[in-house]
Amino acid sequence: MPINRMPTKDFINVKQRNRLDSLITDVTPNSAPEVIAKVREILQAEFKKTPDEFDPSDIERFMKSDWTVTRFLLRKKDDPEEAAQMMISCARWRHRLGMPRWKDEDFPKEFYNLGGVFPYAPDLLGNTVIYVRAKLYDRKLSCIQELFQHYIIHIANRVDNERDGRGWSIIFDCSGTGMANMDVNMLLFMLNEVIPHLPKGLNYVLIYELPWLLSKIVNTTIACLPSEYKKLAKTASKKDIHNWVAKESLPDFMGGTCDINYRRAPKNAKSFEDMAEELKLTEKDLASIRKIYQPYLDEADEAMARRKGKNLRRRSSVLEFWHWMKNKIDTNADGGDNQTANNQENSGGDSKSSKKISVSKKDAPKLAAIADEGDE
Repeated sequence: MPINRMPTKDFINVKQRNRLDSLITDVTPNSAPEVIAKVREILQAEFKKTPDEFDPSDIERFMKSDWTVTRFLLRKKDDPEEAAQMMISCARWRHRLGMPRWKDEDFPKEFYNLGGVFPYAPDLLGNTVIYVRAKLYDRKLSCIQELFQHYIIHIANRVDNERDGRGWSIIFDCSGTGMANMDVNMLLFMLNEVIPHLPKGLNYVLIYELPWLLSKIVNTTIACLPSEYKKLAKTASKKDIHNWVAKESLPDFMGGTCDINYRRAPKNAKSFEDMAEELKLTEKDLASIRKIYQPYLDEADEAMARRKGKNLRRRSSVLEFWHWMKNKIDTNADGGDNQTANNQENSGGDSKSSKKISVSKKDAPKLAAIADEGDE
C-alpha cells in the first residue's frame, strides 16, 4: 500500500518526522485469506437474499476490499459469523441513511464556513485529525440536529476511506462551551453510531479544554461506556496539547500556526435558505439558525477576508498542497536551469548577463500566491 509522506519542516520537525515515519507505515495487516473468504460466503448469501437492503457500492467494497473485512474481524476477535453479521448490520444502516450516495455539496455551506467539524493536518502519530468545535453546536437547533449528525458521519466516513487502515482521531474543542452546548446525546451518538460502524478506524477521542462545570457530566458518561470505548477517550489542555499535535499542525483557534483553510465550502454547496424546501425548514427555523450562527459566520467572513488579503494558500488537503508545491518547485527549478543555459548561449557565454532561477521551500508563499490566482 503506498504511503503518503508529510513534509519535514512545514508541519512537523525532524524529530517528529522520524517518529512519524516509523509509525505511519505500521498498517494493520489483513486477516488470513481463508477467514476473509468464509466471511464473504456468509455476506454473499445475505446479499442474494435481500439485495434491496444494501447499496451496490457497499456490496462491491465488502467483496473486494480485504481491509474492510479485516477491520470487522478484528472487532469480533476473528469470528467469521459475528464479523459477517456486524458487516450486514452496518451495510443496512448505511443504506437506510443513504450514506454511500452522500456528497460534500449535499450539506449546507454554512456547516463548512463555520468550521465546526472538519479534517485537518495530522497529529504526531500521523493520524488525520477531525476537529469538532463544541461551542458551534447548540442543542436549541433541533431542526437541524439530524442533519448535523449526518454531516459528522459524512466527514468521518470520508476521512476513514482516505486513511484506508492508517487511522484517524477526533479532537473535541470544548473551550468556550456552556450548558447550551453540552449535549450528552451528541457524545453518545458519536460512540453509538460513528465508532461501531467504522471499527478499528478511530484511534482516540481527545477532549480539549473541558470546563470544570461540564467535567462531571462528561466523566460520568465516559465511566458508563464499555471498556473498548472508554480507553479511546483522552483529555488535554493548552499546556499539553502539543504532546498530541504539533503547533504547526494545529488550527488557529487552538493556538496553532497551520494555514490550511478549514472554512472553505465545496463549490456547489448551497445555503440553508436555498435548501430550506429540501430540508423542510420553516421561516421560524431559518430565523433560529441565523440568530445563533450569524455571529460565528461574521467571524468566519472576517477570517476568510484576512486570508485572501494575505494571499495564503487555500487548500483543504495537506497532502495535495505539499505535492503541488513540490512539483511547482521542481518545475521552476528545471525551467530556471534551462533558461540560464539559453541566456548564456545567447550572450556568448557571458554568465554575468544571466541570472539563475533558484526555487526552494522558502519560496512556498510565492508559489501559493501564484496558485491562488483566480481563486474566489
